[in-house]
Amino acid sequence: MLADALAQIPGSSRAQLLLRVDGAGATHGLHEHLIGLNTRRRTVCFTTGWTITDTDEQDIARLPETAWEVSLSQDGSLQDDYAVAELSGLSTREGWSKGLRLIVRRVKPPAANLVADLDAWLRLLALHDQDELADAEPDAML
Repeated sequence: MLADALAQIPGSSRAQLLLRVDGAGATHGLHEHLIGLNTRRRTVCFTTGWTITDTDEQDIARLPETAWEVSLSQDGSLQDDYAVAELSGLSTREGWSKGLRLIVRRVKPPAANLVADLDAWLRLLALHDQDELADAEPDAML
């Protein structure tokens, strides 16, 4: 399916690709395939959703508040109540390809969604290959 989708992109637009895949794509095989698509003339970057495990929850809880950076929207403006932090040093998985980073994004839910926990955060965990932390996550929550 991925090959069919990429084949529909005009040749002149295939030099720099950013692929976003939901959590079903968080497989070693897909990541290795995406990394293998890079050539001297083509750069393929990707972000993959990730299911937050109990271990991830513990690692997120260990992050100091200073580890969180304000998130940017796609137009580069700051997003109030959105933040990102890197878990790559705290949370590792066997078999990861070199250079992959695990990023957690949190957002304060709207007040209407809060029941009892006023400090609640919604969180999204993603695995990606991008260098800049602020560019790691698309504006996909809420």
